Amino acid sequence: MKIIRICISIVLMFVLFSGISLSSAAMTTKGILDTPNKEEKFYCNAKLEDNFAEDRILVVLNRQESSKFNTNTFSFLSAIDYKEIQQINLLTKNIIVSTLERISQISSDAPLEEALVVEGLKAVNANNYREVLRISLTEPGKENVLKAIKILQDQEEILYVGPDYILTLSSTIPNDASYNYQSTVSNKIKLPQAWDIQTSASTVIVGVLDSGINCDHPDLEDRIAYDLCNSFLNGFAETDYFDNNGHGTHVAGIIGARGNNEIGVCGVCWNVQLASLKIANPDKKAYSSIVALGIDFATDEGIDILNFSGVWDSRSQEAYLYDVALNTIISSYPGLFVCSAGNSGIDCDPNNVYPADYNLNNMITVGASTTSDEIESYSNYGATTVDIFAPGTVYSCLRNGGYGYKSGTSMSAPLVTGVAALYLAKNPNATASEIKNVILSCADSLVAFNGKCTSGGRLNAYAVLSHTHNCSNYTSVSLAKHRGTCNTCGTTFFQAHTFAPSGSFQVCTKCGYSIQLMK
Repeated sequence: MKIIRICISIVLMFVLFSGISLSSAAMTTKGILDTPNKEEKFYCNAKLEDNFAEDRILVVLNRQESSKFNTNTFSFLSAIDYKEIQQINLLTKNIIVSTLERISQISSDAPLEEALVVEGLKAVNANNYREVLRISLTEPGKENVLKAIKILQDQEEILYVGPDYILTLSSTIPNDASYNYQSTVSNKIKLPQAWDIQTSASTVIVGVLDSGINCDHPDLEDRIAYDLCNSFLNGFAETDYFDNNGHGTHVAGIIGARGNNEIGVCGVCWNVQLASLKIANPDKKAYSSIVALGIDFATDEGIDILNFSGVWDSRSQEAYLYDVALNTIISSYPGLFVCSAGNSGIDCDPNNVYPADYNLNNMITVGASTTSDEIESYSNYGATTVDIFAPGTVYSCLRNGGYGYKSGTSMSAPLVTGVAALYLAKNPNATASEIKNVILSCADSLVAFNGKCTSGGRLNAYAVLSHTHNCSNYTSVSLAKHRGTCNTCGTTFFQAHTFAPSGSFQVCTKCGYSIQLMK
């Protein structure tokens, strides 16, 4: 029986990793993968003038090495001098490993196909899982970083090796407070009409990857999911998750400042669970590995939506700043990832602006618009890389407990995040890609945004909340969150929503959609 269980695990790992590749949506922009079954290397041409950590590198292992899980000795790293290895997406790996361990205990007469969809396996996007390592070098220095990259990049086991790039939270631009921008913004994206349909997202958890949140703010204090708040500044979860410069508090207020309480401001969600995931220093700087740790934590804790109002600190036309490590982490996150487009006033399509340029199915990139429905002069744009625009000047919570205006794509992104949370609360079985499709398809199509973003429009909250969530609108199968149980062996399995509205398919008793039982 033990041998049978081991064989099942081996077969499952083979099925899981043998015929998969990184997200095809992520690859189309750069054209890296030519075939779905072939994994080609990513080469990083970083330069000394680029901004990155001087004492470490990031390594992404290929699918074969990633599937070794706890048996990998990382012997291929012996070519360089290093002092420490940290597994960045360890929590995500633990979810997969624990699932495989449960699978190995299934009775030998249980169909293998049922074992593939037991509870937990689809809690992460296992198809996109690649192990990400942060390697601390013995001798620091940018030259040593580039040398280590050159030594390791041709190792067979390594898919990508590159620096730990520096990111920065999108800068906020002070604005005159003589206009009531909250009501102007609310009316522009039709929030009052949307609130007639849905005001609360109390069942939804939104993680704010930012400078922290002032959890004592009177409009935020009873909206904080304290057990999910952490700081990752030193590489490990800590308790110092309070705001260190005010950026995160303003973002959090836009998403979920308490509504209808006769004080202060009102967030897009009148009630929502906010998790402070602190990844930025007081100067608003963060590293790719720190952001990745926060996303890995969110995956493990089941956080539904992540807001990251940040971009690369700088761009280099010569350097290939396609950070495969961060791309891998985001693409395997099962929730919706919303990020800002950046405030450099450039076209993202020909430039390296990440993570905005990743173009993932579970990610929305947001640019900033004016109250007259033009693109803000500072906002980045891109016909294939930016997805949607939203107002960029918003009145929200300040770090000192008060209220004020800030402008930037950092303020546009949380408007989309808040609407996504409301939609998920109304349609709890919607997947990240479905939420993205609805938000983009419901955008107000306007001349100023035509050819400047994938949707060609500006956020319309009312249209999103009015949308009837019907899987017949989609052309691909997507997994739901609820599960069923096999009547024969008792194995838990997922019910997969399908685009087929009728025919031989059954109807899900929990949401009414057509389903295909994955046995």
